Amino acid sequence: MSKFNLYLQAPKDELKGSHAGMNPKLFFFLLFCFQILVIFQGIELADTGFYGSFYQQIFDNPQSVAYCFMFWLSGIIGGIFLKIFPFAGLFGLRILWVFVFLAIIVVAYRFLKKYVHTAYLQWSLFILTLHLNNDPKEFYYNNFSSLLYLVTAILLFNGLKSNRLMAIFGSGAIVSLNAFNRFPNILGVGLAMAILYYGFIHKTEIKVIVKMLFSFMAGFLVTTGIVLLIMQLAGQLHIYLDALYILAGMGKRPVQINPAEDHYSIILMIKTIIHHFGVTVIVAILIIAGLISFYTMEDRIKRLNPNINILFGIIKLCFIALIVALVFRGTITNISINNVITGVCLVVGTAMILFSPNKEVNLLLFIGIFIMIVHPMGSSEGIRTVEKYSLWIVFPIVFDRIFSTVSLRINNRSERPGQSAGIYFFVSEKQLTEAKKGVLILSIFSCLYFTYYYPHSDWGNRATMIYPVNNKNMRFVYTSKERAELLNQLLEASAKYVHTGDIVFVYDCNALYHFMTDTKPYTRNPWPWLYLSNTFKTELENAEATNKYLPVIIMQTASTLVDDASYWPQRRSPNDYLKNPTNIDRNKIMEEFITNHNYHEVWSNSYFKILIPPGKTI
Repeated sequence: MSKFNLYLQAPKDELKGSHAGMNPKLFFFLLFCFQILVIFQGIELADTGFYGSFYQQIFDNPQSVAYCFMFWLSGIIGGIFLKIFPFAGLFGLRILWVFVFLAIIVVAYRFLKKYVHTAYLQWSLFILTLHLNNDPKEFYYNNFSSLLYLVTAILLFNGLKSNRLMAIFGSGAIVSLNAFNRFPNILGVGLAMAILYYGFIHKTEIKVIVKMLFSFMAGFLVTTGIVLLIMQLAGQLHIYLDALYILAGMGKRPVQINPAEDHYSIILMIKTIIHHFGVTVIVAILIIAGLISFYTMEDRIKRLNPNINILFGIIKLCFIALIVALVFRGTITNISINNVITGVCLVVGTAMILFSPNKEVNLLLFIGIFIMIVHPMGSSEGIRTVEKYSLWIVFPIVFDRIFSTVSLRINNRSERPGQSAGIYFFVSEKQLTEAKKGVLILSIFSCLYFTYYYPHSDWGNRATMIYPVNNKNMRFVYTSKERAELLNQLLEASAKYVHTGDIVFVYDCNALYHFMTDTKPYTRNPWPWLYLSNTFKTELENAEATNKYLPVIIMQTASTLVDDASYWPQRRSPNDYLKNPTNIDRNKIMEEFITNHNYHEVWSNSYFKILIPPGKTI
């Protein structure tokens, strides 16, 4: 029989030295300033235009953006903001996000300071801020969801801890609002499991647990009813239901659909989630095990030969240099960093729940891990984008646990008579301090590098992003000379055929055009690329039946999405965009529409072209 033991030694005086942290107001101000610095640069066409045009049209022409109504709450907030500040444009939406971000930081800080050392809490929130390096900088449904999830967690935790049914009711109400902000967030109802977990660890009476569950669900159902009533009174309920109908069609892929364009089938999303978290856990285990093994080996060898210090110093420097080189080379990306952070949170957080005697922190971790797993669901390949916004609870707690530990010892000794075999690992205080500093420095360096060179889908050196797009909705936002020139050419040429308020058919990933020109989408979606080909065909048929006149078509001829295409136009994808497996079925339908209605091309540049129907004049 063998016995496994894990010893984590904490410091004797946990409040001394660096644990004090800086002044909270100064800390908030510095993070606020950092976020302001990074919102002036980077222009991408798809995500930004998708929710930007939604905000523009949600009150005046809601039917034209029906697909976007699955994000109704953020649409209402963004729409109200643009109504109050009609001059705000894209930069205004970025300022709005900075204030939402500040609210997240302040709320998380004030809540978690009771459970996390001040300095470690500040360091962890700083790293999470840097970790949002190349995500969208505008206010939108994903980053707003993170604030709503955070408020939900706080209300639920405080309600359970103090047996306050109204706080639990409030947490259910926020879950409902979050579902209207982003429909997949309806899975937040599963936070009811935290009530069951609380009852289990505290051995609470069943009738008390039932009251808590009832309060949570009552909050969800009452708020859902109120929001639906508001939608009905505003004349938007049928549009919202249409959006859910479209979403349901995307979640169940017909047999004839090309799998390459199938981004949102339920089966694919489940597989993506399982695969992603499986990979992150494996990566985290390998890194943790590797570091422990290396330092154990170092300790044993140094005991035998104290003069070997220089060799281990060289090995460590070479390892750090390798990591830096891989970051510069692009082998280690922000996705790699995300996998490490997520995996460590899962591994360490789960271990704390299983072995830590602190019931309050364990409940917080349970809620935080649940949010971390559930929040990204429904985002398909965009899971990593959403995941970054789901770490505000679990990461600071895990960070504090790791950085509060000053030494580590693991042994698995045999207890059989006459046997002394076993496994023994030891990391000293000096070694652990060295490892923590190294990881912290490398993390900060990597995130700053990604922040500088990888604005959202506009990857490049920020020093060269000093060129504006000549449009009132794009003031104070800059991009590369080449990208600005192409967009300015498109805006200048299309102004002859398109005017504010027109219905325009923008195909297929240039939703930003709608936002820049304040025009209405032809297919009830400013980003038709999101449609499966069968849904796209149906929406085209509906548009033809609904609209009296054929629209001007603004069509892209090269990829502007993800990976190398994020460098456009400096790097043009070598593949034929019209024959890309992801697009080919939709493109065939689009070409048929153009041919059947006798469209003809009147202008083009290297990335866009304009087509008009017969009889259309300047």
